[in-house]
Amino acid sequence: MGVFEVYKYYPLGGVMSVIMVALISTFFITSANSGTFVLSMYSTQGDINPPKVRMGIWGILMAALAFVLLMSGGLQSLQIASIAAAAPFAVIMVVACWCLWKALVKDEATFTELAD
Repeated sequence: MGVFEVYKYYPLGGVMSVIMVALISTFFITSANSGTFVLSMYSTQGDINPPKVRMGIWGILMAALAFVLLMSGGLQSLQIASIAAAAPFAVIMVVACWCLWKALVKDEATFTELAD
């Protein structure tokens, strides 16, 4: 990765690389934990405390899917699958931003009307 190439030229670059690995690991672990928690909640009809076994099953399934994609086509297939899965969410986010914009404009008009 590029950041590790940059760290080679700094004093204490090895220490900075270890810290970066710890930060990246923390990011991936917390993201995976959040993903398994949400999937477990969905599969238990919104239970806020889903069973740990179900969370474990979802975690294993997500790890297996990533492993199969990585082994079948390398990093490129994993990246393509990630983009394909994120595309519908991107459309939803654009619609949500548009709705937020409309609500803010309406709220500003109401606030201006009340201020007068």
